[in-house]
Amino acid sequence: MNDMENYYNFEAIFCNRAAGWEKGSVENGVGYCRRNFLPRLPSFETMNSLNNYLKMCSHQDLGENHYKENTTKEVLYEDLQKNLRPLPDRKKWEKIVSLQVNSLQAVKHDSYQYSVPERFVGAILKAIISVDEIILFSGDEKIYEHQRFYYEKIDALIFEHYLDQLSRKPGAWKFSKVVQCATFSSDLNEIKERLAAKLDEKHATKEFIQILLLKRATPHELFDVALKMALSYGGINSNAISLIIKQLEVGDKMANCPDELLPENLLVHKMTDYDLKIYQQLLPEGGFE
Repeated sequence: MNDMENYYNFEAIFCNRAAGWEKGSVENGVGYCRRNFLPRLPSFETMNSLNNYLKMCSHQDLGENHYKENTTKEVLYEDLQKNLRPLPDRKKWEKIVSLQVNSLQAVKHDSYQYSVPERFVGAILKAIISVDEIILFSGDEKIYEHQRFYYEKIDALIFEHYLDQLSRKPGAWKFSKVVQCATFSSDLNEIKERLAAKLDEKHATKEFIQILLLKRATPHELFDVALKMALSYGGINSNAISLIIKQLEVGDKMANCPDELLPENLLVHKMTDYDLKIYQQLLPEGGFE
């Protein structure tokens, strides 16, 4: 080693015994020189010209400031953005396969299940599969657009796909996996609790399912308003909520209908805002039966 030091005119620095982490700083230094002093594999005619070049680079580097002081993350991010190249256009990858719907109302792809409505059980569907989603078709009819999953023990079971089946077999409610994974709004949960306190388990479940069927057939905003009104009036069953929805729909249609198109006998009764609070005085909780 002494002969090498004398020949190449350098001083060797060795790691201390039992201090393997010191080796990393040496490797980092070599990597730094390679990236900053010798990019793109430059060529030199002689070893002396290489050594002179490296000596010049080293002296220049010693005089530079490698760290920005008093610089915020925002400033650093802005500087970084200036040097970034624009991302290439994202290529859309997809493949088309045929999948058969099993008895659980789902198609299976890569060990994950994706549900469909009950009427498609046994059918063979066309699936357009991309990185992010799985879109299922029956002929030209688009059935559902699922987010594609990659995690273990997760199935894409959509509650709405099983609602008709649950309405026929309400006893399966507490054992159903899709019910256990479902989430409901705070208003629906409150109605569910009131029904459970007023009725036995079977009838409370059947009534709650009927309310969910109303939700499926009603615009979301209208249903949410009707639900809040039903809670305030004590009309917590499906018949009460259905009547409130119909009353709201009639009021909305009359409010948006020009007077000249309304029958003469309705003009004196035309209202833009129905006050349904009278039901609160007429009916106890659970009315409209």
